[in-house]
Amino acid sequence: MDLGEGVDVVTLRASGATGIGSLPGEDVREWCRIVAGELPVVPHLPELPQRGPGAEMIGRTLALAVQVDAGFAAETTVSGWRIAPRLSGTTAVLRRAASWLREDLDAAEETWSTHNGWFKIQVAGPLTLAAAVESSVGERLVADTGAVREVGGVLAEALVAHVREVRSRLPRVGLIVQVDEPAAGLVLAGEIPNQSGWSRLPPVSIPEARAVLGEVIDAIGSSGAGSVFHCCGSQAPVELFSRAGAAAVGVDLTLPQSDEDLGVLLESGIGLFAGLDSAREDGSMLSPLRELLGRLGIEPAAVVDRVVLTPRCGLAGVGMDEARQQYARVASAADEFGRKL
Repeated sequence: MDLGEGVDVVTLRASGATGIGSLPGEDVREWCRIVAGELPVVPHLPELPQRGPGAEMIGRTLALAVQVDAGFAAETTVSGWRIAPRLSGTTAVLRRAASWLREDLDAAEETWSTHNGWFKIQVAGPLTLAAAVESSVGERLVADTGAVREVGGVLAEALVAHVREVRSRLPRVGLIVQVDEPAAGLVLAGEIPNQSGWSRLPPVSIPEARAVLGEVIDAIGSSGAGSVFHCCGSQAPVELFSRAGAAAVGVDLTLPQSDEDLGVLLESGIGLFAGLDSAREDGSMLSPLRELLGRLGIEPAAVVDRVVLTPRCGLAGVGMDEARQQYARVASAADEFGRKL
């Protein structure tokens, strides 16, 4: 699997498996041990949102953004995240978020410092970040096209620094940056509610969204990492992600998706992170992937080195034992997919 310049030194000999990112509990070192054991082909940095605000996707990404632009100092509110009205340095919640992220990277370094293979980290994408964070006056940043562009530019700069740090800790890995865009479909459809909740904010146009995502993708690629854009909703904007330049796209195949878009993606050589129902124990987990390839007339052998299996979405909402079992099941399914060609 070639995910871009600088990361083609490692290839998948057969289909691999990884997690989406979020997991239950608060012990990151325990989760690093579990991930290393259950997902050795494509391990990932654990995210543990149960630790509190700042440990979840938006808080972690804001902690990276504020390091390159103090204007992204944010605080939590009853509705989520809001840019702090008066800048007096990084807010307490973002300092805590940065501390947790350092702890997570310390644990990753202890576990994978000599790992010679793929390794995945995760951040919130610019569209989702702009949809989730309010300006200091209470309106979501996605309401302002200029603000969306600014979010993309700051995130791109922050990712260059973040990838550099991860590489300094894990010098032998082929690094994958998963950009999570769960709100992308809502942003493009104009379904993000305004401040009052009585109406919806205007959609971000496809060309504008492609430009913003492209800036992030270019930054990841210039850092020598590969980009995977992930959306776990139905009808994920696969075409947008692929046309913006993503090296791979991750979707939930148990939900309705566009066969046409996925077919173009696979035929063009872009990787697929295939979200499957890892809670199933009856051996039918692979059915959505096999059925998709059958409808498209694509032989599994033609794409096996570009397919990575994942759970449907993050696993923070299940118990520790169940999350570990789901990782074991998705890894077993990847082995089966790789064998039966």
